[in-house]
Amino acid sequence: MKVLTKNTSKLFWCFCAFLAIGFLADLGVLVAKNIGLDDSEMQAVGDIYTKYPIIEAMFFFWLIGQSTNSQKLKLYTKWAIFLTLPLWLILENFLGPIVFLGAESFNIFPALYRIVCTFMSAYAVLHLAENEFQIRNMSGFWFVTAILVYCLPTFIILLISNTPIAEQLWFMHNVPNIAAYIIFSIGFHKVMKYESITNKVT
Repeated sequence: MKVLTKNTSKLFWCFCAFLAIGFLADLGVLVAKNIGLDDSEMQAVGDIYTKYPIIEAMFFFWLIGQSTNSQKLKLYTKWAIFLTLPLWLILENFLGPIVFLGAESFNIFPALYRIVCTFMSAYAVLHLAENEFQIRNMSGFWFVTAILVYCLPTFIILLISNTPIAEQLWFMHNVPNIAAYIIFSIGFHKVMKYESITNKVT
């Protein structure tokens, strides 16, 4: 809320919308499981939940593009946003779930966009480190670091999902999630404290 009163950029509103969509997706599944829907109704709720990665991917690509001063990376993120929905449609309708490491099938799109976000955010961090002074005071540095901290571990966890070991280690999925939002919070703190000297995120 301090960011809201100090910084009127669209970043804050986009981030709030992103959090709200994720919350509603999780809440819908939780409520559906507890009110005893039949299989067809649960399938409908599950279909909505499985479309959330499209929003997450597009938001992460947009945030990486806004947080970097690399014109090349900005161009790549714009193309990634443009191709996200068509790629999801192709993978969902023609390739579908795949089998990896003998596990039950899983959808390839979440794994694919997370590894792409991992490379993009890692490149953004390196570019900022090489070309900027005092990157710790730059909100953009913290935002891309948060995406990197989230996407790389969850990509690895996703690869082993539905395996026996994943059932024992699935709680670790929360660790990068919590770490990422702590780092996002640091980024918003930098927006407040160093707004005049940060890499602008508009």
